[in-house]
Amino acid sequence: MNFRQNRRALQVYIGLCIYMFTVYGFIVYSYGLLISAVSMDGMITLSQMSFTYTLRLLVGSLSTQIGSKLMAKLPSKPYFTVISIGLSMLYLLYSFSSQFWQFLVLAVVAGILLGFSTYLMVPLFCNQWFEAPAQALGIATACAGSGGVVLSPVISRWIADLGWQISMRIIAVCILVILLPVSLFLLQFSPKRLGLSPVPAGRNTGRKKGKKEFTYIPPGKDRIAIFLICSIMFVACGLTLIPALYPSMMESKGIAPCDTGILLSMMQVGNVIAPLLVGLLVSRIGLRRSVVIFLTIGLGGIVLMMLTPGSSFLLLGISGTLFACCRIEGVALPVMCRDFFGTEDYDRIYPRLYLVFYLTTAVTVSLYGVLRDVTGNYFSIYLIIISSIVVIGVMCLVSEMAASRIRNRNS
Repeated sequence: MNFRQNRRALQVYIGLCIYMFTVYGFIVYSYGLLISAVSMDGMITLSQMSFTYTLRLLVGSLSTQIGSKLMAKLPSKPYFTVISIGLSMLYLLYSFSSQFWQFLVLAVVAGILLGFSTYLMVPLFCNQWFEAPAQALGIATACAGSGGVVLSPVISRWIADLGWQISMRIIAVCILVILLPVSLFLLQFSPKRLGLSPVPAGRNTGRKKGKKEFTYIPPGKDRIAIFLICSIMFVACGLTLIPALYPSMMESKGIAPCDTGILLSMMQVGNVIAPLLVGLLVSRIGLRRSVVIFLTIGLGGIVLMMLTPGSSFLLLGISGTLFACCRIEGVALPVMCRDFFGTEDYDRIYPRLYLVFYLTTAVTVSLYGVLRDVTGNYFSIYLIIISSIVVIGVMCLVSEMAASRIRNRNS
């Protein structure tokens, strides 16, 4: 899709970016601040709040299988309008909650709403609208990360000054004011509903230029093997997801609660920079090299974070920024999967792989909370994350080698 030739397509993409900025900034990335605030109030333990996050991700991951179909079949305007109102009401209800069972119920509702919309919007929208989606994926994913950069310190200050209940009510209003007009006037999942031609269902590499590193794999045993390799990569990516526990990790180093939002914001800078650069570099130096570069940066970041004391505030912020660069599931893995499975099967196969990612994430958050409560520190968690980054890099190379063998065998 060429934005210069179609203004309506540009409006859809702008709506997608605003939606991701708002939902990830106010809801996804801020939940760690809510976990920390509620557990510090003594109402609910850290393990219990971590479990609500696990439950939200479990329900959300299962809901994506339904949401990916609903987005394609239902009219976008009423669909996303209902989702937006539901997300706003959700945070209003959070502000009146004080019992563990209430947070559990709201976690289920949040998982359904996010699974029906946010979790798969970027890869599925970009697959519908772009023949070469790497840069579009990078920009939209960066908008999600920038929501955390801009809004995390703001929400942290609201919680410190006003309390978490009032902060949740403010967030509820902000969500409704921003997302409602976006849903009504900008978002549209299918180009066909606007009288435009969709992306051809061909075997597209996802890049306009550069050497094709990953080969289209036709249905059969080879595709099952590649699917398993990709699943391992998504599992490892899920094990690196720590924003929900990051405030508590920093507070364990002696960082004041009101300052954890600043550090969380600095970490989200990496979530903005990495997808933008990956999207730009894919067509220039190739996907594999881009992945290796950013995994190396992320590995250095998590090691630095583990070794840095709480007295080095700036260094902790830098380490978080560097670590966030290893999060490649937003751009690199969707492009890789599109190479392997083609645009024709992408909308069917990719949600299954993302289900693996979110199921792992759900278990990971609860596991990390238990490990923290049992050991009294985060050392074991750091070791798991370091190992996971190494596994991602190894599996990326393995998938490339496997695809090369399949290509040579079939040629």
